[in-house]
Amino acid sequence: HVEELLETGPYAVAISDLRLEGQHDVSGLEVINLIHRRHPDTVIVVLSAYKAVEVEAEAAQRGIAAYLRKPKPLPDLAQIILGLLADPKPGRFARGN
Repeated sequence: HVEELLETGPYAVAISDLRLEGQHDVSGLEVINLIHRRHPDTVIVVLSAYKAVEVEAEAAQRGIAAYLRKPKPLPDLAQIILGLLADPKPGRFARGN
């Protein structure tokens, strides 16, 4: 499903969780890798309930623009995304509690 969806891109922003549960056939990291390979200019934001320094470091290396802790109020998320879109510097990485 994810690969089919990516064929309709590119997208300005992609938001994913690291842990995808349910009927998904890929992990969050796999989704991130697919997005980054197919659409390298897409701003990728990861939301996760888990805070792990090693995961944040890996996320930054994979080209993720922001690693944010859930729950994140929608207005805060929107402000972060708008900021990333307004200033899409390569290698920029935002962390948020």
